[in-house]
Amino acid sequence: MSLDEARQHNWEVYLPEHLSDDQIIEIPCVHCHTTSPKTIAWIRANDRYNCPGCNAQIVVERNALLAGVGLNAD
Repeated sequence: MSLDEARQHNWEVYLPEHLSDDQIIEIPCVHCHTTSPKTIAWIRANDRYNCPGCNAQIVVERNALLAGVGLNAD
């Protein structure tokens, strides 16, 4: 899910100004809204996961998410 999509659903997204690879971003499920904590390093290395709330497969829009916090996907 992109940050723009999260904002369209009026979900609050907290993004610290200075992120490191071990810092965590909560990613909300588009189906059940359960959030999943993922580190920046995990987001850089993965593009999908199963939601712990409803087991739906979530596709992480890595480039959009990382760009939204001022980081590159590399």
